[in-house]
Amino acid sequence: MTAILEREAGWTSASLGGREPLVRTLGTEEIAAVRRLAQRVRGVAPEDVTRGDFDDPAIAALMDEVRERVDYGDGAVILSGLDIATLGEEDFTRAVVGLSAHLGVLAPQSAKRDRIGYVRKEADNPTARGYQSDIELRPHTDFHEIVALASVAGAAEGGLSGLVSIAAVRDILAREDPDALAALAEGFPHDTTGEGLLSDGPIPVIAEVDGMVSGYAQALFTVTAAKTLGEEVPARLTRAMQAFGEITGRDDVIVEFLLEPGEIMFWHNFRVLHSRTNFRDDESHRRLILRLWINPERHVPLPPVYLSQRERFDRLHGAGQPAIVYTHTGIKV
Repeated sequence: MTAILEREAGWTSASLGGREPLVRTLGTEEIAAVRRLAQRVRGVAPEDVTRGDFDDPAIAALMDEVRERVDYGDGAVILSGLDIATLGEEDFTRAVVGLSAHLGVLAPQSAKRDRIGYVRKEADNPTARGYQSDIELRPHTDFHEIVALASVAGAAEGGLSGLVSIAAVRDILAREDPDALAALAEGFPHDTTGEGLLSDGPIPVIAEVDGMVSGYAQALFTVTAAKTLGEEVPARLTRAMQAFGEITGRDDVIVEFLLEPGEIMFWHNFRVLHSRTNFRDDESHRRLILRLWINPERHVPLPPVYLSQRERFDRLHGAGQPAIVYTHTGIKV
């Protein structure tokens, strides 16, 4: 076990002391390699950049380190040191895709089959996707194993990112509320479209497989599934989700910070929850974050239903169909 993996999995903001332990600053050789490779693929559409396009010993070693930290270390890494003013938005976007390709295959994020999500406030957002709004997003998971966020520009105000270790939440619940932990481990089915397409069984909010603690926090879709099943979400699970939410919002548990322009954050979506505070744009500041969902070649131990949900999303999005319709929950998001 290398030095980067020595810290306990269940970290908190109190034990980390802020975001700095998660930061990996790029060295001179790594920055030069990123610039060189990004310039080499300027004729390639950003979504089509491959691992081969970003084949360089320094980059390969860097992303091997990122993979280890994401899978078996803290679960999240913030790459710092790229100057977006020097690179430019297009080269930066290609660099983000090229680096991510070392971790796996980019997944489509909507019925548009887009493999780069542009996280910004959109006037046209008919299915109420959170990444196209400026509202607060409480600690949650997405739907694929590895997620990347890369900051292009910040808002005039707000837009702090947050990270929460699921293992830490599990440990706190085990001490404070074992009944809630048991209910979260049982979980409940999900219906992400509101059209009766249920998950392959209950989705545990917190799970442990072969010693790996993981989680899947998307409570809205239990509401949709309950409607599909003609029943209510179990009161015990509702109470447990409230306890879960209270813990994830504690100042000494969640690490909150501003992802600066040029920084790229990778994390294991089922090991670390993420959040965002609301934000405000103005004429001079329009927040823009690039988001990638990544299917890795290798998997850490996870409940099979986490992976079958991801596969369902990819099938639906690949066929040009929505896999996520928040408006069908009946809850305003």
